[in-house]
Amino acid sequence: MWVRFDCDLLVELIFGHFQQLMLNQSLDAGNAGGRVGYESASQLSREYSRLFGAPPQRDVRRMRLSQSS
Repeated sequence: MWVRFDCDLLVELIFGHFQQLMLNQSLDAGNAGGRVGYESASQLSREYSRLFGAPPQRDVRRMRLSQSS
């Protein structure tokens, strides 16, 4: 049986895992991106920025600040 995923859901899952790797394992964007299947850190950063409105490092920094508050 094949399950068909919506592309948006798949992107959310990938970037959600990417964010968790950066937050919980303190990986940089390049290493976290490699773990979720991106070969190019710059491509990942462009796609992430387009989706979330900020580059990954800035977004994760904001998340860390909100967790510590």
